[in-house]
Amino acid sequence: MSTFDELSPKHRHDPGALRILILGCGPAGLMAAQGAYNAGTEVDVDIVSNKRKSEMFGAQYLHKPIPGISDLDDWVMVNYTVLGTERMPMIDAIDQYRRKVYGQFWDGSVSPEELLQEHRAWDIKSAYEKLWERWQSSIHHMVVHPDTVRSAIDSNKYKYIFNTIPMDRLCYQDHTFRSIKIRAMGDAPDRGQEVPYECEPNTVVCNGMPEPSWYRISNIWGAKTVEWPFSQKVPFQHAEVMKPLGNNCDCFPEVTRVGRYGTWQKGVLSHEAYDVTFNLLAGMS
Repeated sequence: MSTFDELSPKHRHDPGALRILILGCGPAGLMAAQGAYNAGTEVDVDIVSNKRKSEMFGAQYLHKPIPGISDLDDWVMVNYTVLGTERMPMIDAIDQYRRKVYGQFWDGSVSPEELLQEHRAWDIKSAYEKLWERWQSSIHHMVVHPDTVRSAIDSNKYKYIFNTIPMDRLCYQDHTFRSIKIRAMGDAPDRGQEVPYECEPNTVVCNGMPEPSWYRISNIWGAKTVEWPFSQKVPFQHAEVMKPLGNNCDCFPEVTRVGRYGTWQKGVLSHEAYDVTFNLLAGMS
């Protein structure tokens, strides 16, 4: 499929419905779709993406439930801890963590500052499975690049376009996308992979000390993840992960950016894709 004129009309419910386009079918994309559906306005949602379910390993979770998808009462309490506080003030331990992860030139906030208090967590993997089942028939397989976005805008079919695909892939000018690369390993039972460290259930441990070499280990909803600075050599099978920090891109101002990669901003949480979409469309009902 190469043009928006070729999108099948078989999922249309109401010729007068508000048409919404979502770029990307990962968790943020499908949460945005659910936000559009729940907003109280009659909408038809098209999702364009490489039609492949995202693999989700290790300790991941939702900070807020997705209405109509998450079980509101099925949550766990997550506790963040910081190593080194027995020998230095908390502020210094957090600053060492900041330097271990981001180096000497990042003075922005880090997760121990934002999430140090206990907070509830909902199961993102279960939510994504339900979202995929709910929305997969609305996903159209298409390679998304700047020309795709321009074609969607020029088609005049969509009242709103929401992007969750990594923003740098849609930039057609010489903009800057700041990021940090890290190494990560998550429990992946289907692959016979298990994080070789212990961590208390529903706990995130942040570490700015030179040893151990990892900077964070998490155990949420029975799955663990361990993360290292990219400078560290890791003797285990792991993934290299690019973590967005910020950007100055103003390409496609007509498109609403949602999700961490869709906005290319640090600190954006998955559920916010739902919130942004819902709030925008609910104001039209």
